[in-house]
Amino acid sequence: MLRALLALAAGLVALLFLYAPANHSRDYFLRLLEQEHFDNAAMWGQAHAGRTLQRMLWLVGETTRNRLPGGLGKPRDDMAGAQAGVGVAGRGADVEIMRRVQQSEYVQAMDGLFVLSMYRLAALVELVPWLFPLLLAAVADGAFERARRRSEFVAQSPGMYGLFLAGLILTAASIPLLCSWPARIDPLVEAVVLVAMFMLTGGAIARFLR
Repeated sequence: MLRALLALAAGLVALLFLYAPANHSRDYFLRLLEQEHFDNAAMWGQAHAGRTLQRMLWLVGETTRNRLPGGLGKPRDDMAGAQAGVGVAGRGADVEIMRRVQQSEYVQAMDGLFVLSMYRLAALVELVPWLFPLLLAAVADGAFERARRRSEFVAQSPGMYGLFLAGLILTAASIPLLCSWPARIDPLVEAVVLVAMFMLTGGAIARFLR
């Protein structure tokens, strides 16, 4: 069941990445990014929004640079005569094909959605240090509750444990959907998702079966 839920979430993310760029332009996703950046600055402060933007630029730089193979368009010294000319011409055709593909509206829109997704992921990561004490409190509360139940010989409920675990997995699986959703998302939604994950983690620990 849990594997089926994860597979469903992965399929929905793939559909979003294939469907959304066909219906929205690159400028649309960049406008969403700009609006959400202003929302983050208004909600959490300019410093927080600036760190989020810097983290997003780092993620995008690490994952999108060097798109073209390094050897394309570079003639080799050991080629001679007609073979060198044919090889260079073939690589030049490959470069032209790659250039046309990257300049297509669909690919540019997909790049815009990718950049927006990385910004939202950076915003989630930036919230983790703020909410980390809540995670520690939830884990400690769950551990104490589990110890109390064991000391009082209270039987653990497999159904409740499965419910908390399924909720935790579904909430974690919703993060890729949240990052790739082609609509404006309030900054509080990202915080609510993290808080829900932390609380469900504590509940699953409290009802852990052993």
